[in-house]
Amino acid sequence: MPLVVCGAVVIFFVYHGLILMKSADGFPPANAILLVSLLAGFLSYCLLAGKSTRFCGTLSAILVATTASFNPLATNLDHLYKSELAQEIIRLDSQSTDRPLWLCYGGVYPGMLIIALGGRSLTGVHWPPQLSLWHSLDPSGGGYETVYNRFAEVSLEYRDDAHWVSFNNPNDGTLVVKISPTHPVLKAMGARYVLAMGDAQNTLESAKLPVIYKSSKGSFSIFEIAPSDPAATGL
Repeated sequence: MPLVVCGAVVIFFVYHGLILMKSADGFPPANAILLVSLLAGFLSYCLLAGKSTRFCGTLSAILVATTASFNPLATNLDHLYKSELAQEIIRLDSQSTDRPLWLCYGGVYPGMLIIALGGRSLTGVHWPPQLSLWHSLDPSGGGYETVYNRFAEVSLEYRDDAHWVSFNNPNDGTLVVKISPTHPVLKAMGARYVLAMGDAQNTLESAKLPVIYKSSKGSFSIFEIAPSDPAATGL
């Protein structure tokens, strides 16, 4: 049975490789497809035949050879949880009696960091589309639904008009929302902090929000949104 599975795996990888080579204009080359297919077959044989030393040794060598130059060994997550940005997010969230909503300009991943730290972020990866959220922001009453009704990596771009929102899909799986951080719906949702990364810091200056923290390396800035007056909004 290990030999049968080995042969089946080799055939499967060769077939898959040939389809990829045809679709990608000759990439990968035929010799690379053959090498990878034989290695996959050998590993399958070792796994099923109980040859754990050969399996682990060969697979470890392959992993090191193919990833060591760009994916260094990580021993902890200090670069996330103890970074300057993470420490400020934790500090500001801990000072709030509720869970403030963060608005991140300048990429998708800062929003994911906020979520990983237990905070709330408008941006990030939305696996199911948040239709009720986008409907409340859609100025056309649902006319943009074909744009945001999808899996998407959501990012924000600054807009001066605090009462107008637009949605765009520059790439499949990407949703860019152009919106002002002072949009009344966002303020009603509890938007409190604005995180601007990189060049977005210069753009956010026109919003005239107070800066409460600036990175020591200039890589990010955190702005604060004044809370809405419930009596004025009727909320």
